[in-house]
Amino acid sequence: MTMVSSTTVFFCSHILLLAVTQSLLQPSFSAYSCSNGKGNYTANSTYQTNLDTLLSTFVSTNGNGYGFYNSSYAKNSSNQVYATELCRGDFLEDACRSCLNDSSHKITEFCPNQKEALVFYDTCMLRYSN
Repeated sequence: MTMVSSTTVFFCSHILLLAVTQSLLQPSFSAYSCSNGKGNYTANSTYQTNLDTLLSTFVSTNGNGYGFYNSSYAKNSSNQVYATELCRGDFLEDACRSCLNDSSHKITEFCPNQKEALVFYDTCMLRYSN
């Protein structure tokens, strides 16, 4: 009977270790793409304000609970911004949010003033466009 107990403890400790490890891992950057064909926006423009607003509130307000996020900001405007974020299905919600938050900050660094951009990490991806 002690063998069953030891096996159960061993199994549970590995599951816990996996969960903690996933939540502590920093997302690993893979690649990005800036689309020159969609044009640029001007620094401090309405488009940049809309993009910044959408990216800063995206994960907290537009999720479906399964790692897929899709939204837009400034509907019916020439400065409307669309964004989609997606996490790998085998990652916990906290690890997903961490990756998405990091990608929201990095995408504008990688593609400054681009109206369309895409960034990939090992665990998630983010795309925005006009």
